[in-house]
Amino acid sequence: MARTLEVYLDAPGPLTLQSRWTESTEEVVLTNVAPLPQSVARLFADALNQLRNVLEHSLTAEVTERLPRDLTPDESRAIEMPSTSSPDAFAAWTRHKHRKSHGMFVAGADLHKRLDRLQPWHRKDPDLHPLRRLVAFTNAAKHQAPAIATVGVGKVLLDTRPRDVEQDASRGFGEIGSVLVSVPRGTTSGVSVWPQVAVRRPHTGELRTLMWEARDLEEWVRRIALPILIAGRIDLPDLPPHLDINRGYVDHQAAWAAAEPFAAAVRAAERLKATALRGDLIAMMVETDGETTRSAYASLFSSMTDREIADAFEPLGEAAQARDFAAVSRITASWRFRAQAL
Repeated sequence: MARTLEVYLDAPGPLTLQSRWTESTEEVVLTNVAPLPQSVARLFADALNQLRNVLEHSLTAEVTERLPRDLTPDESRAIEMPSTSSPDAFAAWTRHKHRKSHGMFVAGADLHKRLDRLQPWHRKDPDLHPLRRLVAFTNAAKHQAPAIATVGVGKVLLDTRPRDVEQDASRGFGEIGSVLVSVPRGTTSGVSVWPQVAVRRPHTGELRTLMWEARDLEEWVRRIALPILIAGRIDLPDLPPHLDINRGYVDHQAAWAAAEPFAAAVRAAERLKATALRGDLIAMMVETDGETTRSAYASLFSSMTDREIADAFEPLGEAAQARDFAAVSRITASWRFRAQAL
């Protein structure tokens, strides 16, 4: 999903902007938004279905491991991850005849306590609870359609006024024809317009940035819900989030050893940051050393991984912020040498 979005958001991007002049101002107007690929909403729905599945599969595994007999077909079908809005609703869920027959969910039982801890009614606003959101999204995808994803203007920044305009998906998007920036005629300033892909929560109607919503739910399932279901506590090593499932593994230990510590949303954010930094670094060095060096610097920075780009830029940013021009000179000189752009 993240990679599909990266292609969609890549230059020139989904937003079409146009300048417009009045007698006293110059304006930047939003004139078009490219359609979002249909796969985004479907991949989002699939990712969340997998998150819900892993909760229910883990709960089933706990029950079957503890029960000294086989579950009946009716008992097996009745095992699900409850999402209740009140203690009474949770108690009613546990009293279902095919859930109380095996005794695993009766009040005071270990699994009853663990499921109780994960219920949305423990929050002041149950609609904001990750489990409530996860169930709302997956139920809508199952019975109606994948969640509605939409694209618009997320943020507008003027170089001369860094916090001139900041929008948020929850406050609505710029519509076609919206004036995003208006400055007095003759003003020279760079402007950054950031597109935002958002998803509408089916139970509240709120818009939230799609990748952030997926990230929040993934982290809650992995760091909170699964540890509580399986071990009854969360002070455990994090389950590693990144496993290549196109490969086979001999056993769980081999899979755990092969897994990596950065989730998809984190990797996507790193890639986007690195892409922007590569462009900035190339432009900075070419401005100093001339257009003839562009290919050399493009080759150098393209050969560096996303993490290496971030690590390379960090000391430069710190030196520039501290106005340590000697350090800036040393860092850029090392890049000049490595690029053979002397």
